[in-house]
Amino acid sequence: MKYQTTQAQKQKQKQIYAKQQIQELRLLEMGSDELSSLVELELENNPFLEMDDNYFKGDPDFDLILNYIQPEETLTDVLMSQLRIGDYEDERLIEALILLLDSNGYLNMTLDEICRLLNSDAKTAERALADLRSFEPYGIGAFNLKDCLILQLIHSDNIYADLAIEIVEQELELLAENKLKQLAVKLKEELDDVVKAVALIRSLDPKPGARYASMSPPIEPDVIIKHNDEGLCVELKDRAVYHLQISTICLDDEDESVKAVRKKYVLDAQQLISGITRRCSTLLNVMAQILIIQEAYFLHQGDLKPMSLKMLSNALNLNESTISRCIKDKTLQFDGQFMEIKQLFTAAVKSGESNQQIMEQLQRFIKHEDKEHPYSDQELMLILKDEGVEISRSAIAKYRKILNIPPAYKRKNF
Repeated sequence: MKYQTTQAQKQKQKQIYAKQQIQELRLLEMGSDELSSLVELELENNPFLEMDDNYFKGDPDFDLILNYIQPEETLTDVLMSQLRIGDYEDERLIEALILLLDSNGYLNMTLDEICRLLNSDAKTAERALADLRSFEPYGIGAFNLKDCLILQLIHSDNIYADLAIEIVEQELELLAENKLKQLAVKLKEELDDVVKAVALIRSLDPKPGARYASMSPPIEPDVIIKHNDEGLCVELKDRAVYHLQISTICLDDEDESVKAVRKKYVLDAQQLISGITRRCSTLLNVMAQILIIQEAYFLHQGDLKPMSLKMLSNALNLNESTISRCIKDKTLQFDGQFMEIKQLFTAAVKSGESNQQIMEQLQRFIKHEDKEHPYSDQELMLILKDEGVEISRSAIAKYRKILNIPPAYKRKNF
């Protein structure tokens, strides 16, 4: 019996340890907003967890500041204003369609689905949809990309609009592959006319609703990098959550059941405070090491130096996976600019350049290439080799895809 009891006790200790480790890893991955929400929830639910009021009293940075920001017009605002000044037979139905649009201005459902959802007959729904599609920006209310482009071309007074509509309706795949000569032959049109019609198509907006303000909240950084007398310093945006403490509430005449509940709440609070403290320490240490390596980038707007998880792991004696969790989906702010922390990591090629430097070189070469004879990946590899950069053709292709630069045959102008 003793052996069995001891074995059960050890197993329980192991489970508690694993739970605490999992919680710390989860806290490390959290962004500042998610962490603040968690702390707010725990403060509501745990009577033995509280904020240290003395911290706020002694910190002038936590004074209330009111930011008066003029809200930008949303897509819904723009369309509703047009609806109000017009005279439409199916005004309520048009309003419902506006509210069904996604952030790009598309309707992600069929006409039959719209009829069922809005309890409308097909003829009435089609009339309301036609009215909506007459609103600006043109292309709103489309079912797909082809539909969106055609809607914009219908409202265009360009002399090549009809040919452009024909290309979009019949040969969108050839257009995507930039096979303009084949397009001209297939449509029995002059190549010059096809080139001008394609130029018109490429001037259209595939996401006409995206230009307007979204309802998403503004970017909130997890880390703020500032200048000080000694160079650079790191601050955490969510400093308040690092000043939690255990409440000193005492209950008179506590029986055993109350003590057990109290013990659980206190243990949960202690584990949360411990996990948040470790998160703070790890994030600050990782960012401090990043600033040491990338100091020239922040202070002198220099190039990013090659930096990897392994380099930080060796410098900080931390596991690479811990550092990866620490920077995951986190954003920093510096001089009013925002960027993801992971963007500071660049791998080095054999000749010493970072991938950031190589991508900048690729962009420069492609920007100034002869558009009638664009560089192939092989040619770009040789050009970089002449510049002293040893890199493979497959790496060129990878960086080109990261930069959203199409291959040579798609960049060719006819």
